[in-house]
Amino acid sequence: MKRNTILGVFALIVLFSILDKCEAEDLFEELSCKNPDEVFSQCFPICPLTCDDYVNPKPMCGLTDTCLFGCVCRRGYAFQNEIHSRCIPISDCKSG
Repeated sequence: MKRNTILGVFALIVLFSILDKCEAEDLFEELSCKNPDEVFSQCFPICPLTCDDYVNPKPMCGLTDTCLFGCVCRRGYAFQNEIHSRCIPISDCKSG
């Protein structure tokens, strides 16, 4: 009897964990970005790529596991500045 109770509780925990994960994934799939040059990311660095990074890279940026979720620039684009004003093609970033 005790063993069946423990197995039942374990099965419920697993079931709720799976359902909770599915709901979170559905939430992220529904989120979209207003700017066509941006994509939604479930985990991006706390210091996303800016044009300035091509001239003055941030040495500490990649040294943390902390991440955020939200809109980031598509591949080949970077935020124009630290304020994340807008994404521009990396080729349009001024080099100095």
